[in-house]
Amino acid sequence: MINFIFTGPESSGKTTLAKKLAMYFNVPLVDEYVRQYFLEKGNTAYTLPDLKKIAQGQFKSEQSARLTATLQKKAFYLCDTDLITLKIWSEEVFGVCDEFIIQGIKKEFIPYTLYPIPKIYFLCSPKDVIWESDPLRENPNDRERLFNIYLKTLTDLKKQFIILEGDEEKRFQTALNRMMDYIWTLHNNDF
Repeated sequence: MINFIFTGPESSGKTTLAKKLAMYFNVPLVDEYVRQYFLEKGNTAYTLPDLKKIAQGQFKSEQSARLTATLQKKAFYLCDTDLITLKIWSEEVFGVCDEFIIQGIKKEFIPYTLYPIPKIYFLCSPKDVIWESDPLRENPNDRERLFNIYLKTLTDLKKQFIILEGDEEKRFQTALNRMMDYIWTLHNNDF
């Protein structure tokens, strides 16, 4: 099984692309848990402890999707963001990151199994994507700087990633082709 993760700065097309590909392949999609968290909380004010709670919710959602994909005999599932986004967010706003988030990023094993799940990241560039206002978005003017932080973080963590640029159709085709490559490799070589 493979976990494909869409990441990058705000308003860079992650959600649109993740939903479109999840529908195309009919596979589980882990939504960005932060939206559910703030909806339940009733406001968008947050503190450092809130980010840990959001991370815990995101992690549980990912575990649930993994189980669903396994039960449905799917080769992969998708995530619209993951704990790396929360790490970057936490460090940007508070200058520190909770240990739960750091350890969650390092953890590559599913509980009760003996093998790692490959994680392939699609880093969405803000180029060619018009900023769309949203109550949860805070950074309309520095998306390129944040993109570079994502790029450095993924590189430093030695994650496999593909940069997605261009219009929505080009991003979709690039992601689709790369996903098919990884799935073929998984099927033929036990990844």
